[in-house]
Amino acid sequence: MSLSIVIPSWSTDRVNATVDNLRSHAAGQAHRYVAVLPISEPVPDSKVGKVTTVWTKERRGAVEAMGSGAGPVWLSDLIMFLHDDAGVLDESEPWDAHVFRHFEDHPRCGLAGWGGAVGLGRDDIYKTPYDLNQLARIDYQSNMRDWATHGSRATLPLRVAVLDGFCQIFRGDAYRQMGGWQRAVQIGISFHMYDAYAACMMARMKWETGLIPTYCHHDGGGTSVKGGYEDWLKSKGVEGGDTEIHRKAHEIIFSRFRDVLPLRV
Repeated sequence: MSLSIVIPSWSTDRVNATVDNLRSHAAGQAHRYVAVLPISEPVPDSKVGKVTTVWTKERRGAVEAMGSGAGPVWLSDLIMFLHDDAGVLDESEPWDAHVFRHFEDHPRCGLAGWGGAVGLGRDDIYKTPYDLNQLARIDYQSNMRDWATHGSRATLPLRVAVLDGFCQIFRGDAYRQMGGWQRAVQIGISFHMYDAYAACMMARMKWETGLIPTYCHHDGGGTSVKGGYEDWLKSKGVEGGDTEIHRKAHEIIFSRFRDVLPLRV
């Protein structure tokens, strides 16, 4: 079973650190790593091993970048999308062994990751006037270092309704059936709610979503809370900044997935 890891980033230094972390905690060294970087950045460090780089003329949003990064590994058995501020912490078994076992043990699992919730969407969704909080996650679980900050701790694999977007690992068949991230970009999903999009697509296509309780960290906000991100949005004509992107992404999910929401395990 082949595994490819796609890391969208605006920083080569962060790609280097992420690849080095994954390789040092993996059992297999033949996995393919793909970085998506703007051409203004230097080439990834060869000391961390071979990294295929997809260069873009300018900075791209996370979803578009992930779609570009998946191109060279479109036919992989498993395609993992990981934020450049996430990584594995020391544990007794390599993280990739967990991944392979999960997909082998759960043949209907189309998507898995390191943090997820058993529900997406409140019970009153489509029954009361819309507000974006109707798309809240319910009972978020993980084995992250700071799990208590985000929800509850999971130490065994379990089925979930939706993942956190920092780590999403697709069975290749499910990713290709979904049409790749390009389909999300086409309907306006660029930076927020792509994890909800993937979860809803898995539900629509009758694939399961799972949680792999890898001991990990995710710093979070490495791009979206920085001034450079807001400047980039303005250069794209998004005058309302991240608030506008966040609002529109929720509206898109709300309007597009009435057939599956709310999601429950």
